[in-house]
Amino acid sequence: MIRRGLLLALFSLVTLPLFAQTTGGIVGKVTDTSGAVMPGVTVEAKSRALQGTRSAVSDTEGMYRFALLPPGEYSLVFSLSGFGPATRTGVVALGKDATFDVSLRLASVSETMTVSAEAPVLDTASASLGTNLSQRAIETLPTGRNYASIAQVAPGVSTDANPSNPSQSTISVYGSSGAENAYYIDGVNTTNMEYGFQGKELNFEFISEVDVKTGGYEAEFGRSTGGIINVITKSGGNQFNGDVFGYHDSDSLQSNADAVVSTSGTQAGFTRGDYGADLGGFIMRDKLWFFAAYDGVKNSLDTRLPGDTIGSLPVSTSKSRRNLGSGKLTYNLGASQSLVATFLQDPRVDTGAINDANHTLNGDPSTYLGRQDFGGRDYALRYDGSFSSKWILSGQVARHREANSVGPSTDAGNAIQYRDISADSFQTGGFGLIQNKSFDRKYYATSLTRLLAGHEIKGGIEYEHASAEVTKRMSGGQQVDVFANPVNPSRKIYSHFYWTTPDATVANAPLSALVSTPAHRVTTGYLQDRWSINDRFVATYGVRWDRQEIIDASGVKQIDMKKDYAPRLGFIFDPTGQHRMKLFGSYGQFYEEIPMDLVIRSFSYERQPRIVNYSPTSVAPDPGAEA
Repeated sequence: MIRRGLLLALFSLVTLPLFAQTTGGIVGKVTDTSGAVMPGVTVEAKSRALQGTRSAVSDTEGMYRFALLPPGEYSLVFSLSGFGPATRTGVVALGKDATFDVSLRLASVSETMTVSAEAPVLDTASASLGTNLSQRAIETLPTGRNYASIAQVAPGVSTDANPSNPSQSTISVYGSSGAENAYYIDGVNTTNMEYGFQGKELNFEFISEVDVKTGGYEAEFGRSTGGIINVITKSGGNQFNGDVFGYHDSDSLQSNADAVVSTSGTQAGFTRGDYGADLGGFIMRDKLWFFAAYDGVKNSLDTRLPGDTIGSLPVSTSKSRRNLGSGKLTYNLGASQSLVATFLQDPRVDTGAINDANHTLNGDPSTYLGRQDFGGRDYALRYDGSFSSKWILSGQVARHREANSVGPSTDAGNAIQYRDISADSFQTGGFGLIQNKSFDRKYYATSLTRLLAGHEIKGGIEYEHASAEVTKRMSGGQQVDVFANPVNPSRKIYSHFYWTTPDATVANAPLSALVSTPAHRVTTGYLQDRWSINDRFVATYGVRWDRQEIIDASGVKQIDMKKDYAPRLGFIFDPTGQHRMKLFGSYGQFYEEIPMDLVIRSFSYERQPRIVNYSPTSVAPDPGAEA
């Protein structure tokens, strides 16, 4: 899919961040009391979020810059012989260049001056739309505990449904579907590979900041026609900090609402709880930091079976267990150089009554008692380095894995499932749909930025290889719908649904299964520039190229989309020059990455016949029954 966008905002008075995967930055200008630029001023940056201290020197235009800064509160000290020192304090947000301008006074008439901004300062170098949420905001906002719920506070973002995992939050950005976004955690692409939804669950105790980009993003960001949701986890520090937390909820703590009666049953009660701990600190001060967290989530849902209007039958219980975890090591290689290793996990197991789009409680226990598996484990290693204040190099390797499987919990569930259509599709026999699906994405990326007078030129390349192992079948080989025969009531009509072989014919379609091992290859290159024409006007421009190769189960390349060129243009005008107001606009072309469900179903020789006859087991067609 493709989207073109034109965005215009007049005199915006809210903070709009520039997306970056794991860091932010500081830029600014040093002048004297007359407004003349001051080169050669030494600027020293300190923060609890920063390993050690960073230094920079203002150039001939009085400008200075700090790149690759972990988000947090910073203190900057400006010093030059003959002038009184000045201190500037403020916050660096994820994916944003904070602007810290300062004016120095002669030492003979000045003592140390401390300046702290009382109002948010706009990022007047970005034409993007979005919202940045700090750790404090995340902890205080009344949202769900998953980071996708936190993202919904951003303008233009609303909730959406994930049919493959109904309990998981996902989002829609300005009308796009929940399958058109891109999700990143610590630089790892965690977007769901099968459908494109959120692919990793993460509770907010693990999170440092969330950046939600909803439009106008530059050429380095793509494969999304909706939003880009970027999350970084906590990193530790030179002090030890930790939490022990617990949450509990149940139907007894809520008001009683009218029960919703359906063929899926009626909710009779629930409990929700998660308990965990996290700890961050140092192994070597200013050299090696760590953060580790675990959260065990256990939920249960009691459902009164369909048709039990007086509560005479036992309730059916569904149980869910998730083991959420996060770990990070941050190593300071040297001045402005870091190496970060990240581990994330969210395996989830649901047992008991399975009630989803393909399984209902309207039947015998053997038709709905089962087990579902979701989630997986991710690993990443990232390098960031700044050299001679003119070059910035980043590189990352990562692996994302996930599962989406379901099957019966008893041997009785392996039989043929029958659905009596005349009795609200009441199910007997086996479990129905059984599937085992696992996905694996390997990611490699590098980028290089060159800082010149008034220009920030960045180029990068990325490569992803995604693979899947998928098996789908019906218990007993088939699912059979049973219809009453109005002509001969003693002779029922049976409609057989199942997977068959790729070479099946109308006359001979044997029972089989879908077995698919597809792969995707995605190659990306981009080049962009951010040109500060003067103190008030910035232009951004660039182009992105994506190539997605879709390979079927036999290794044949079925689709090769190699002409996805995406130009990006933007402008920002600061009328006052004080970074508190801006006029900006952007134009871009955006392409969606096609999820793997397409190749699994369309290019894996999937064939699903519907055979009608008078037999409860045979799949030989009978024209008499079809009539």
